[in-house]
Amino acid sequence: MNRDRYDLALTTVSDSAAAFYRDGVDRILSAWYGAGDAFDRAIAEDPAFALAHVARARVHQLNMESTEARTRAAQARQLAAAATRRERQHVEIMAAAIEGQPRAALSGAEQHLNEFNARGVRLAAISVDPPETNREHCRKQGYTYTFLSDPKAEVIRRYNLLHPRGGPGRRTRYLSFHTLRVWMRSSCASSATSSRSPRS
Repeated sequence: MNRDRYDLALTTVSDSAAAFYRDGVDRILSAWYGAGDAFDRAIAEDPAFALAHVARARVHQLNMESTEARTRAAQARQLAAAATRRERQHVEIMAAAIEGQPRAALSGAEQHLNEFNARGVRLAAISVDPPETNREHCRKQGYTYTFLSDPKAEVIRRYNLLHPRGGPGRRTRYLSFHTLRVWMRSSCASSATSSRSPRS
């Protein structure tokens, strides 16, 4: 069976599709160009590859192509029925985020924090609010993952995550399925201040 960079199973019979998918994930997590093309190639090699579809949906979302993103996410949901449990959950979480349901996405991801941590993956959220505001928000909501404070919205803009009516109190949630090295690789990552929730 094909596997991803973290040795997790990929439901695709095509070695080429798996290779293109791994390349696309590497590119999107390092904020490098070409991720969309890589996922398109993965889908061309295996049209039933659910993770490639939801990853392509994420690229559409980053490019502010909401209609395409939602369409691709819906396709991924249909295809995920034949995938592993982990892949189905991955698709569901990412699709929820793409469809504008951040609370559902984060709640779904938080259920698997122990599994993520065991593989060196960290869940993070980002907000323009100061650390003390984020800490209080985490306390009230019961969040146990890291919140990043980005007062100037530099990292938020870098990842095309700015809410149209963004500002203090208007939180942007970001799901990172990689270690937080993704932030360090960004030229503007130094502007983001980490604010962990009280229980993390």
